[in-house]
Amino acid sequence: MDQHTKKINPQQVGHFAWHQRSESHNLPSVRDCKCGLYTFWYRIIRTTPYIVTVMVLCSSYSLPVAVWGWINMNDDVIPFCNPPLGLAPRVSRFWSSSNVVISALVVVVYALIIGFIAANAKSRTCADQRKVIRRLQVVMIVFICSWFTALLGVDMAVWFDFPPDITPIWQSNMIIFALICYSQTFYVCIWRSPEYRLAFKEQLRYMACRKPMRLCSESTKNPSTIDVR
Repeated sequence: MDQHTKKINPQQVGHFAWHQRSESHNLPSVRDCKCGLYTFWYRIIRTTPYIVTVMVLCSSYSLPVAVWGWINMNDDVIPFCNPPLGLAPRVSRFWSSSNVVISALVVVVYALIIGFIAANAKSRTCADQRKVIRRLQVVMIVFICSWFTALLGVDMAVWFDFPPDITPIWQSNMIIFALICYSQTFYVCIWRSPEYRLAFKEQLRYMACRKPMRLCSESTKNPSTIDVR
């Protein structure tokens, strides 16, 4: 593929609109906040209204930005095809700045949730309350170190007036932090699930062209062998 790509393909706008749906991973903070205030809400909410609400909220942000980006398309050459560089400068600046604001609000919401749970705990030594607070703290730390850091890094190039030849490279490499956010479910599964760990080790053996092994399941009291394919 050619190193340079022109911003004249409408499919790129569609791809960017899809990428904006990544805003949906900010919404769990609002959901967690409501679950903290209304304990049984998550048990009575139906799947379809929940999905529709999430899609509407995400589209209310992504659609205007995508249309704005489409209107401002031109023939400028870009070094890399990604959201910070694939839009006109004004649109890209709005996208990064607004995402920083949204992410900051997410951090504030999680901090409020943790404070609310801690303040309303029946006992300071309650094991369940400590587990909830600890898990929320982990979620917040991962969010700050991944998605929030990626967006801050993109904006830093503008704040500190990086040279034009350095800015695209700097902003594009911020995807490293975003990938941590996208793949955190995988790491959680490997960390918490013996079955996933066994399957992952087996896949590594296949990649190393080594003979597969029949591994002993760690999740049952009576050991049994499993053949992961």
